[in-house]
This record gives sequence, structure tokens and C-alpha cells, in this order.
Amino acid sequence: LARALPGAALAQALQGPATQTANIEIFATSPYEPQPELVSHNGLHATHRMGQIALRGNSSVDLLLRFVSDSQWRPLLVGPWFFTVFNLDSVGLGIAGFQRFFLSEASEVSGEVG
Repeated sequence: LARALPGAALAQALQGPATQTANIEIFATSPYEPQPELVSHNGLHATHRMGQIALRGNSSVDLLLRFVSDSQWRPLLVGPWFFTVFNLDSVGLGIAGFQRFFLSEASEVSGEVG
């Protein structure tokens, strides 16, 4: 995985049925300002099955995620999946192209569709 965007790949990020493993390609479609001391941690943390993208405070980035097959790197249609965000530190988050969202009861984040 490249440690800085605009393009990166998380190999074998989604584990499906025995014959279906997917990689996730991530592209920054706007300027990406990394948090310098954390950018080396960008990538897939296999132990926790979690990806990380470090973003400089008070900045924003638009990301495009694309699922591709592990064997041929061709676009892949996947079923329902979850996207979780940690450590927002009082900043906003906008996500497009989703059907519904869930927040824990203890969440300090609010959300709306539309």
C-alpha cells in the first residue's frame, strides 16, 4: 500500500466466500493533506481488519472507493458492507451513495439522509 494518496490499494481487504476475496482501491478526488506524523500508519491493519487514512486536522478530502477482484483487479460488485469512522475529533463527515446508516447510542455524531 502506498503510504500517501491520491491512489492506494488495500489488498485482500474484504473476505467473502472461499472463492471471493476483494481488494479496495482508494482514490483522493480532491487534495489530500496527510497528518505528517501519522501518514506512515496509513493502510490495512490485518490484525484488526481495519484500514486507516490519516488526515491533517481542519482539512478535508473526497475519497472514491472501488472494490476489485483479488485475482484479476477488475471491478467487483459486492453485497452489503459496513464503513466505520473512528476518531473524528469534533470534525464533520460526509458520505454519499449509501442506503442507510447506524450510530451507537453513545455516539457524539449526528446524521441525516438527504
